[in-house]
Amino acid sequence: MLAGEGVEVNVTRFLNTMSSFHTKDDLFTFLIHLGYLAYDMKDSTCRIPNREVRGEWSNAIETEAEYAVTSDIIQSSRQLLSDTLNMDEEAVV
Repeated sequence: MLAGEGVEVNVTRFLNTMSSFHTKDDLFTFLIHLGYLAYDMKDSTCRIPNREVRGEWSNAIETEAEYAVTSDIIQSSRQLLSDTLNMDEEAVV
């Protein structure tokens, strides 16, 4: 989602509670209701709606110890993209 991709979500089973999340669909639907995620009815997907919100999600991941592995993966991906665009074949191999 941080890369702008949508994720499939089933919004029909949401129980309209703010304390009982049993599946990713429950959480994603809640975040859609709050406006942190956008929903596409045509393909039943959600996504981060804009660059500003995407930046806040990225900041949250980078500062939370629980997401250290995710943050490392994101940083590695950014470095790989940069090395690729700079045609640094030694770094990409």
